[in-house]
Amino acid sequence: GVQSDAPEITKLAKEITKGKSTERDKAKAIYEYVAKNISYDVGKMKNDEFEWDDSALKTLNDKTGICQDYAYLAIALLRASNIEARMIEGTAFSGFWPSKHAWVEANLDGTWVTMDPTWGSGYIKDDQFVSAYTEKYFDPNIVEFEKTHNRTGVTY
Repeated sequence: GVQSDAPEITKLAKEITKGKSTERDKAKAIYEYVAKNISYDVGKMKNDEFEWDDSALKTLNDKTGICQDYAYLAIALLRASNIEARMIEGTAFSGFWPSKHAWVEANLDGTWVTMDPTWGSGYIKDDQFVSAYTEKYFDPNIVEFEKTHNRTGVTY
């Protein structure tokens, strides 16, 4: 699901990170790109429509997805930028009950930094995605983050 060596991914990663000198600046630019350019697929989430070909490339082409798709694309772009990154599995607490969720950690200059481009992209209101970019979920205050995100493992 993470085609970090695909030509489309490597080209886009270079475009997004052009002029950025630090790993942190590159990672933030990638987070911002994914959060601003991918819309949340409410139908896929509600209908549990996971497909065998869900991937970074599919997300890039469709410009929509759910948390794992945001993570696939962010991780592929980070890895294409020579930044170690991994998908985190867990539970998110929003609304009235917890649900499965995935987000990203990137190794920036030897420190693992959390980012959740899905939550950074907007929110759902009346079963519709509302685009509302926020930097709040890039390297968030981890104590605050853990109030809404419970980590259960590392996928890859």
